[in-house]
Amino acid sequence: MEYLLKASGIVTILIACYYLLLQKETFFKSIRIYFLVGLGLAISLPLIEIPVYVEFVSQQINNGSLPKIINGEISVLLLSNLIQFVPYIYLSGVLLFSIIFFVQLLSLLFLLRKHSISKQGNIYIVETTKNISPFSFFNIIVYNKTKFSPEELEHIITHEKVHAIQWHSIDTLLTYTLAILLWFNPFVWLLKKAVDQNLEFLADSDAFDKVNCQKSFQLTMLKTSQVSFCDGITSNFYNKLTKKRIQFLNSKQSTPNKQWKYLILLPLLTAFIYTFNTKTIAQVDAAKGQVDKKLLQNNEASRNNRDSEFSKNGVDEHDNNESHVEESEHKDEHGLVNEHSEKLKEKGHRENSEDNDNHDGNN
Repeated sequence: MEYLLKASGIVTILIACYYLLLQKETFFKSIRIYFLVGLGLAISLPLIEIPVYVEFVSQQINNGSLPKIINGEISVLLLSNLIQFVPYIYLSGVLLFSIIFFVQLLSLLFLLRKHSISKQGNIYIVETTKNISPFSFFNIIVYNKTKFSPEELEHIITHEKVHAIQWHSIDTLLTYTLAILLWFNPFVWLLKKAVDQNLEFLADSDAFDKVNCQKSFQLTMLKTSQVSFCDGITSNFYNKLTKKRIQFLNSKQSTPNKQWKYLILLPLLTAFIYTFNTKTIAQVDAAKGQVDKKLLQNNEASRNNRDSEFSKNGVDEHDNNESHVEESEHKDEHGLVNEHSEKLKEKGHRENSEDNDNHDGNN
């Protein structure tokens, strides 16, 4: 997910620069390069990590001084439970937009299989009876010739050949793939729309210089729009950009010195990389590391000494306790003997006194 978030950030920077600086410019070829380079950066830059080395400082923390966090524990638990569902939600979106993509691709292949294909140089021409807008996909051009006059058809083919020769379908498919992967970012859909618009402006500009009658070319663009076919992956001649396309054809061309605007992207991407693509690595100074090693060794030695002294004191205490016990037992035995001898002496005295009393009574 970290990779996807970083890629989304780069896409946001690209589309913001386009709408703020490049949207009204007419150098469509360099804008196309801008988008292609931007797509490559969005895919590759999140993989780059810049190591930042910091000095490691060891500190002992008293656990008793740490506050006990009680408030908010339930909220954190609920949030952690919700985060577990994020990957499933993301994959569901990827699956949905992937299905839409493959449905359009299969519909296109089914259409091509149902019609005969003729070749004109490196271009393949497919004539259909369906009421759909003329479109191109790679070097394949599809149209319904019954809907147009020969002059209109010539203008349309000239326009679509620009798409085919310059391989605009590559831009469309790359952008669509990125949109599927970053579907949760609304700016990626704005990027796809901007790429498609620029390709139409580019094809119009090149075709406009090749046609014999530029007014007739613009009138052909204003003709009643037909149903677009698989507009997510194809370049349709008729689309919602007709008014804007004609405005660009009649607008003043941008001067080359305005291309400095592309340079604005460099500091923005550099700031993004140093903000989000850095990895902190802790390191210990060599001299300090030796000191810390000696301190650890001294602490270990003192700990061992304390343990040995504790063990020795424990043995001495045990011996002293045993001697005290033996001495007390000896005293107890000696006391019993003395007490028994005292009793015997007292008994002897009483017997002597009784004998003397008896003797006096007889006298």
